[in-house]
Amino acid sequence: MVKAYLRYEPGLSFGVVASPESNVVYDPSGRRLLAAALDRFAAWDLKRGLPSATFTLSSSSASLAISCIAYSPSAASASASSIASGHADGSIRLWDAETGACEATLHGHRSAASALRFSPSGAVLASGSKDCDVILWDVVAQAGLFRLRGHRDQVTDLVFLDSGKKLVTCSKDKFMRVWDLDTQHCLQIVGGHHSEIWSMDVDPSEKFLVSGSADPELRVFRIRQSAEEGEDWNKWDALKLFGEIPRQTKERVQTIRFNKDGSLVVCQVAGKTADIYRILDEAEATRKAKRRLHRKKEKASAKAVAAEENGTVIDPLKAQDPTVVVTDVFKLLQVLRTSKKICSVAFSPSNPPKGCLATLSLSLNNNVLETYSVDNEMVSKMYSVEIHGHRSDIRNTLKFWLSLYGHKLPVLCMDISSDGEFIVTGSADKNLKIWGMDFGDCHKSIFAHTDSVMDVKFVPRTHYMFSVGKDRTVKYWDADKFELLLTLEGHHAEVWCLSVASRGDFIVTGSHDRSIRRWDRTEEHLFIEEEREKRLEETFEADLDNAVEDRYGQKDDAPEEGSVGVPGKKTKETVTATDAIIDALDTAEEEEKRLNEQKELRNSGEESKSAPNIIMQGQSPSEYVLKALSNVRPNDLEQALLSLPFSDALKLMAYLKEWSLIPLKVQLICRVCLVLLQTHHNQLTTTPAARPILTELKDILYGRVKDCKDTIGFNLAAMDHMKELLAMRSDAPFRDAKAKLMEIRQEQSKRSRSDRSVGGDKRKKKKPKASSTQS
Repeated sequence: MVKAYLRYEPGLSFGVVASPESNVVYDPSGRRLLAAALDRFAAWDLKRGLPSATFTLSSSSASLAISCIAYSPSAASASASSIASGHADGSIRLWDAETGACEATLHGHRSAASALRFSPSGAVLASGSKDCDVILWDVVAQAGLFRLRGHRDQVTDLVFLDSGKKLVTCSKDKFMRVWDLDTQHCLQIVGGHHSEIWSMDVDPSEKFLVSGSADPELRVFRIRQSAEEGEDWNKWDALKLFGEIPRQTKERVQTIRFNKDGSLVVCQVAGKTADIYRILDEAEATRKAKRRLHRKKEKASAKAVAAEENGTVIDPLKAQDPTVVVTDVFKLLQVLRTSKKICSVAFSPSNPPKGCLATLSLSLNNNVLETYSVDNEMVSKMYSVEIHGHRSDIRNTLKFWLSLYGHKLPVLCMDISSDGEFIVTGSADKNLKIWGMDFGDCHKSIFAHTDSVMDVKFVPRTHYMFSVGKDRTVKYWDADKFELLLTLEGHHAEVWCLSVASRGDFIVTGSHDRSIRRWDRTEEHLFIEEEREKRLEETFEADLDNAVEDRYGQKDDAPEEGSVGVPGKKTKETVTATDAIIDALDTAEEEEKRLNEQKELRNSGEESKSAPNIIMQGQSPSEYVLKALSNVRPNDLEQALLSLPFSDALKLMAYLKEWSLIPLKVQLICRVCLVLLQTHHNQLTTTPAARPILTELKDILYGRVKDCKDTIGFNLAAMDHMKELLAMRSDAPFRDAKAKLMEIRQEQSKRSRSDRSVGGDKRKKKKPKASSTQS
């Protein structure tokens, strides 16, 4: 009989406040700060120092570190997800901020996501990655729109302009690109930086864009407000260099962010400092420019006087209007210094405390969140979240010296089974060696990890053992059979130590990622052969993207002006979806043949003995295929259709005419038709059987789309009308609530003052009566 083992699964994970690889971001209310903690992220109440909500990935995705987070500016909208998180495998996840549920997983990038930004409306999400691409996502439909190619290195940051109609991206290739999202083309390529650009941001009024790199200065650009602005602008340019601001440190820039009203901008470097600049308004900047010009005139006059004494003549400066330069607008306000390296910064969008200009939060690389108040005089710490995590790595204190020889590199760990039969040792040579305690002979040497083995422990009263290593994995072994039973993944850095419970029902591991994880034993049985097959399947799936380059992917270097590509990528889910569509088409084709044969037999007067296909559950062939197509996730649909053979694509297009009569499916049908036409355009134009289908679809789809557009427009106009009616009602909820509250408070203060004055008059009147009585 095959031996069965009990499976261990991830349990709790704790000890991490903020990951150094990800950013921090406030929610629109400014009450909560989102900070990533490896494979999950939490919303922190900074005043209480406690997480108010935790967003956790499923156990199957526990090893995916979060690399960036973004919060929608229109979080109040119920039609769109509020939070987006980018992950180490390139996937993007959309989260509901209220329920904490993951609403969708979007696959498109081939490597880790490096930047996320919502459009002002919150309906579109832009993501940048280490694969050099930028993808635009429809948050409502939970599907990709298009892919922008052009950068030669990692995309480090991106911002929307012109109410979401334009997108600016920056990269480690030293260039910024301005994209027109309506035409999906690159409008402008901005150079000038001499090193990798790491961050940029735009002020809320979209007057200035500030970018930073390893250069000793920040570059400030003016943003074109309209097509008619300025004769010195190039026709298509959206950005124009305003000037450069000298920085205070030599470390490279890591994050640049404006505050909510655009009066402050912070430049955080890859070190222990953050420079805070104040943006002066037009009047203040003009006065500063006048003072600068006045000082310049005084110096020129002094030089002229000195020159006259020496017998030379120098013309004094002529009167001229002061020209405002970048240093007149951007003024260094404060330099924030911390005890540890800063990883990310974020301004609070809420109103700052009285007497302060803004509230600034930051994450440090020692697993701490700190919040500071910024004013004209100083930067002072307000809150600190540090109790919930370790400041450094979690390791053992124990070291061992052995007299057994066999390892090629130093031995790092050992353990003895509870019955004293075996001793196991782990080494920097990546091997585990199992020794007999009776003669000290080596029973087996196992290549256990792909890096140094850091700790090993036996399960009490068994010959099962666990090992951990620098390869971030936890492995479960049978020392009698020398077999690997299970590999547990979840840590995001080297695993230093582990401990096994006395009953063996759970283990606890500590890691360089500063997290402590608990792994629980379940009642589920596992078998060695099944685990081997599962590992082979995982290896096959991992090689799916790398085996052969996708024929629709990018083969040559992107052109200098940028290009557009397919937003999604081929995954296990898209392959499964393609198989489901093909199976549905084949089943429907067989059912149509059966129905045609049955019809012929009836016309000839013969009785049909064929039974309908049970799999179709009483549905017609058209309904069955439509159901299979509708079950495909919106983000996987495009890649699933790209993998369809041309013969199956023709079968699918034959159903589109019938489906277009269903009002709720018009959007799906148009999307399917567009993808198939783009993919198989050459074959369709040369196939006679496809011409009637295309001609019918051309006449039908235009009308159906126009009807849907008219319906949506009518509904939007009706909702706007209802909104106006509600606003006109005197009993509209919370209408002018702030003004009414101020009126009530003023009335109460007047009453209290009048009451005090009346009481004082009464006391004054009583005093003479008392004195007369005494007299």
